[in-house]
Amino acid sequence: MIKSEQHVAIMNKLQYPALIARSLDLILVRNDSERVQALRLTRSILIVAPALFHTAIARSLMCVALASKTPAEVEDDKTRRDRKEEDDEEKVNDRMSRAFIAVITELCVLNRDIFINTGGVRVLMHSLQVVRPGRMTESILGALLHLLNSPHTRAQANVDLQFIAASFTDLPCLETSRPGWGNMYGSEYRPWYHVALLSLLRSVPGVLHFCHPGDPLSLKSLVSTLYLNNLPVRKALLGVLHELLGLPTPEWTDEFSVLLSAVDPARFQEEFKLSEGFVAREGRTILPSVSKARVDITELHLSLVLYCLLEANLLEALIYVIVSEDTLISVSATILLGHILYLAHRQLPPECVNLSPAVPNLVSYAVRGRPALALSNRPHPPSPPSPTGPGSLVSVTDLTRGPDLTTLSTSSKNQAVQSVLEMLSDFSQDKTKRDVDEILNSNHVEEEFCARSQQRALSAVTALSQLHKMLRRRPAPASIFLDTVLSHVEPRPSSQESETIVRVKGKSLPKHKIPNILAKESEEAIKDSGVLTVKDAFAWNWEAIRAVFKTRAAPIVRLEDSSHKLFLKKIVHFLLPSNNQLSRCDLSSNIYSMAGIDLLKFLLDCEHTDATKLLEEFLYDLHDQLEQILTSESAHDTLLSPKNVSNTLSQHYFLFIGILSSRTQGLKALESTGVLDILNRVALQSKHDCYVKLIVSCLDYSSSTVTRLILSNILTSEQVTSRHYATQFLSILLRTRLDTSPSHLEWVIESLVNQLQDEKKLVALSALNSLDEACDNERYLEAVIALRPSLLKFQDKGLLLLIRFLSSPSGFSYLNEASFVSNQLDRWANHFNYRYVQLMEADIHDALTLHRRTEDGQYTRRLSSARPPVGAAFVLPHLYGMLARHEQGFNMLRSQQHVYILFQRITAGRCSTDDQILELKAALWAAGNLATSPAGVGLLSEQGVVPAVVRLTECCPVYSVRSTGFYVMALIASTQQGTSLLQQYGWMSVRRNRHDQWPALVPSSSTLLSPPGLTPDYNDPLLAPSSEESSESSDHVTPLFFMGPPGPAGTEAGPGPGSQLPWYRGRERAGGGSVGSGERRSLTLPHKSSAPNMMSLMGVQHVRSYSESKAEQWENQSQVADELSGIR
Repeated sequence: MIKSEQHVAIMNKLQYPALIARSLDLILVRNDSERVQALRLTRSILIVAPALFHTAIARSLMCVALASKTPAEVEDDKTRRDRKEEDDEEKVNDRMSRAFIAVITELCVLNRDIFINTGGVRVLMHSLQVVRPGRMTESILGALLHLLNSPHTRAQANVDLQFIAASFTDLPCLETSRPGWGNMYGSEYRPWYHVALLSLLRSVPGVLHFCHPGDPLSLKSLVSTLYLNNLPVRKALLGVLHELLGLPTPEWTDEFSVLLSAVDPARFQEEFKLSEGFVAREGRTILPSVSKARVDITELHLSLVLYCLLEANLLEALIYVIVSEDTLISVSATILLGHILYLAHRQLPPECVNLSPAVPNLVSYAVRGRPALALSNRPHPPSPPSPTGPGSLVSVTDLTRGPDLTTLSTSSKNQAVQSVLEMLSDFSQDKTKRDVDEILNSNHVEEEFCARSQQRALSAVTALSQLHKMLRRRPAPASIFLDTVLSHVEPRPSSQESETIVRVKGKSLPKHKIPNILAKESEEAIKDSGVLTVKDAFAWNWEAIRAVFKTRAAPIVRLEDSSHKLFLKKIVHFLLPSNNQLSRCDLSSNIYSMAGIDLLKFLLDCEHTDATKLLEEFLYDLHDQLEQILTSESAHDTLLSPKNVSNTLSQHYFLFIGILSSRTQGLKALESTGVLDILNRVALQSKHDCYVKLIVSCLDYSSSTVTRLILSNILTSEQVTSRHYATQFLSILLRTRLDTSPSHLEWVIESLVNQLQDEKKLVALSALNSLDEACDNERYLEAVIALRPSLLKFQDKGLLLLIRFLSSPSGFSYLNEASFVSNQLDRWANHFNYRYVQLMEADIHDALTLHRRTEDGQYTRRLSSARPPVGAAFVLPHLYGMLARHEQGFNMLRSQQHVYILFQRITAGRCSTDDQILELKAALWAAGNLATSPAGVGLLSEQGVVPAVVRLTECCPVYSVRSTGFYVMALIASTQQGTSLLQQYGWMSVRRNRHDQWPALVPSSSTLLSPPGLTPDYNDPLLAPSSEESSESSDHVTPLFFMGPPGPAGTEAGPGPGSQLPWYRGRERAGGGSVGSGERRSLTLPHKSSAPNMMSLMGVQHVRSYSESKAEQWENQSQVADELSGIR
């Protein structure tokens, strides 16, 4: 009945809200239906007319929500019941409390004044401790963060989210005497603060509120809890840090090898199974995206959080945990430290990363059993830190020197250990050599304790080295199937020939003797394999068998020899499906399949008729087993049943077919035996998608028209799941090196364009997303433009993909002929610039929260409490950014008057109302996308837009505008000109693309201190190559963020004179002013070149290692340093 604001006004005039409030507040046994209807009416009023929402209804909602019990109260009630005690004021646990909390959360977003005036802030903070599902915790916290965004509501609501950290740091939470609190960190209440802290740090308002550098009760206090000798607290915090940084949840083990395999990016995951996403999922997870230079918002946010953690001295705290007494925590902290170092190398500019004194301390522990000392003339910040405040009883530093919080020990040995810990905590302060000796002598350092610390540090250094070696070899396929897909597209060198083998072995022999020597060695290898003497095939030496087949020398296996022929027959007999030997092995026994692949390649290369007969025997037997899938009453009764191919090596028979399809001779054998025909029939007629996944993922499509025909038939089959998986597999092919084969590339693009016409939205959107990723590659983009697909039926997504055509001169000419460009310029000026802001923020929220869209683009009900990993949120294509890529489009864009109006909005910086905030964001995104080309950077520089963007990012009181400015500056930094321009304002950038995993950072010359010319250069790449020199810091360094001083309850005041804080400044990364290169060393050997040292300009204090101190004694030190600097 309520359809307009007028209806709500009439209800308020008739005093109906009082009746609604009474129905909501009346909790009776038979009153549930009335309360449900009253709550539905309340939501209708809130949606139709939020400004007219009555205070009486709001207060009723607040009272019911506050009556819900927290976990501690539930435990207290349970204890009282056990003791048979009565409580007259016991709360009633209302079953509808969650529904009331949901309505209150909506009220917080739609009518903030009513929400604040009726005590909604207190209610939601209380509700955070009541709800248990993580998704509800995230929604409640999101509403509170919404209040922090605006300076008006931030001051009015006085929201203080520091209590989330109290779950880790507040001492009453750690008391074991109170029922319900002793096992809090291992109980079922754990998810609420875990998810709350993650949600807080995954939002820019949360980071700006919680990571304030001057607030000792926020992130710094949280990191300091690692110094507490409390196992549950450390485990909980390490788990949060792992998930926050995108790492898998740690396994608590004392073996480094177990944890290294658990965090390996190329590990086999559950999602890679045949019953799950299989190769399509594995490829999306492991293979790098085609978008190597496109800005990813989630990576930017990760960089911001990572820098905050480094500023909070997380590395020092992890080193302290590594050398602690608990081995489980030490192992987990070591792996976390290695990943943080890896992420810092990839995500942060080198000017913003300082690993001293943390890493030198770890090395010092490994060498001497104690931390290194800062022997410089200036003091270094002490470690561990000692924040104090009203939320804690004593300082964290004092706690680290006291007894265990959970187990009070009075043994003399533990007291000695604690005294040593007290002494070691002073080592980070400024000491001289004589002071060190006095400390060691007066404290009677226990050699046994130092020896244990040294052993743990040595193990940690070894594990870090192994982790580094592992990451250098990544990305790598996790399964043999993805490896085969890559081998189809990227041909690999064949096995070694005879002359190469002899050369590798270091022998120098005449050519006529080589065959005889290899024949003799092959005889020995065949005998060592045990094939001719042992009946049990699983007892054969399969590594020796592989060694025989991987050598392509002609005399290795001679079929004229009866023993060699028997050798081949027995192995082929083992591989035959009808013999049920290979097919009964579990999936962990890949050695048999690898040997089978080597055998098939050998049979293809061998020209002997017996080799052909053995290959045909194998293929005919496999043909019969495949045919049984269609002819049997049930596919589950066959050898290649869905259960068998999902759990055993039966699935590798399809892999053998794929290996054969990559060879001309193998393809002929597959056609002559009818295997390809039966594969096509199984893919189209079978109702089990496991066969489709195997067939699609194994065949080679690089050159054969027969295999392409099979995939084309699957793409147009009746089964939706088959079409969807085949479309996903085409997106995996895009991430391989298709540019080496133009015909293959064109076929893949054409197949994806055809899938846009699929009747199912799920399949069509999958193809659309794949094409959007493909357009980040210039050759892929030209192939898509040549097909001229119909995209506007996909509404916003289709329009944005069509706009990407404008970045190419050919696409611009094609669309400009249809007056598309001029129409879009008018549309974006009037409407779509604001729509772009909504689309970008929706994608960012979708990537950083638990509320995710499904593959068909819809939001569905979340049925599980699983927390998916953070997804990618690439910056969407913008009309101005695409036009600025070439001269013709840029000239057209520069003639538009509304572009300069957007620039004026940025320089004005008005953000008092919601409309002004939307206009300012639209202008920022337009300017940022325009700056993705050198010509656009020049235009922004002429109009003075860049300093205005920097000012908004640093000082804007609206947090969402500040975050938008941060993203826009990342777009500006996607060109060399933009990077150098931002450097003048104190913002450093990562100068490499996403595909450069381990770039060599060469010290830049002094000429790079001045920005390059800002003349239009339309052919300049978006990002410099991996070997590009890292820029040096400008002498003019400004604060990068403005944050007011914390208020009485942790709130932040607006900007005021003299209230700027030097946060995120390279100069204050490690404190102090500038230091000459002669006073500190950034390298193992001193750098004495004429150019000023980068780190000395930033004022970073470096704690010298033992090797650096010894280096001072070298007489020829300056000569060596000059030679090294010349090499660099």
